[in-house]
Amino acid sequence: MNASRQNITSTTVSETNLDPWPIGKENILSGDAEAYGTVLWQSKDKLLCNGVWSCTAGKFNWEYTWNETFYLTQGKMTISVNNAESTEYNAGDLVFIPNGTSTTWTIIEPVRKVFHLESETPLEF
Repeated sequence: MNASRQNITSTTVSETNLDPWPIGKENILSGDAEAYGTVLWQSKDKLLCNGVWSCTAGKFNWEYTWNETFYLTQGKMTISVNNAESTEYNAGDLVFIPNGTSTTWTIIEPVRKVFHLESETPLEF
């Protein structure tokens, strides 16, 4: 990441170093689904943040406790909401998922995304 004196922060998404962000074993349905991420920016009150996240092939459940907008830069996956029919997403897709949504993610090809989160309670990473 690069920071300038004007407080502009940037990164090359494909080269951003990511830390392990494990998905709880209780949420994994199949495969390894190894997740990694980093926060690029977070507001002082911790209600907003953005960063980069990646995940290997696998299937897992995720309950949203925040609003998320993400742009998929790499990979292929599906998301189903409340066990309904799934929708496929590929590199180049922009997606919004609202707080309170119950999802099942199936990572078909390893994914990398840029995300923005908005929460009613502080986000801790």
